[in-house]
Amino acid sequence: MTSHPDVEALAFFAEDLLDPDEERFVATHIETCASCATVLDELSGVTRVLADEPVPALPQDVADLLDGRVAEAVRERSATPTAGEPPLADSSASDASDASEGPGAETLAPVVPLNRRRGFGLPT
Repeated sequence: MTSHPDVEALAFFAEDLLDPDEERFVATHIETCASCATVLDELSGVTRVLADEPVPALPQDVADLLDGRVAEAVRERSATPTAGEPPLADSSASDASDASEGPGAETLAPVVPLNRRRGFGLPT
């Protein structure tokens, strides 16, 4: 009997977020597994329903906090150029509020880009 991909792998397959090897495995598997094909169809239905819903407005306090953090990051990058690059000119830095004044600012993690998640419950 073939191992089944987990629900998360099926969801990522539905959103075209798997790497090529994982995608091939799931595609091949759902051709012969009615239960996984059914789960995939249900997950695709959820995606369609969510896509039809309006995007909720971002609360103003959250938007203000994000704006402050972005301005702070710009100031930090302007102050510490990478090797061989001149500092960035930032005329808007004086206009932005200092985000480090917020509660817990010293314990916040840096923002990092999202990458495709690897290592689903797929057999190797």
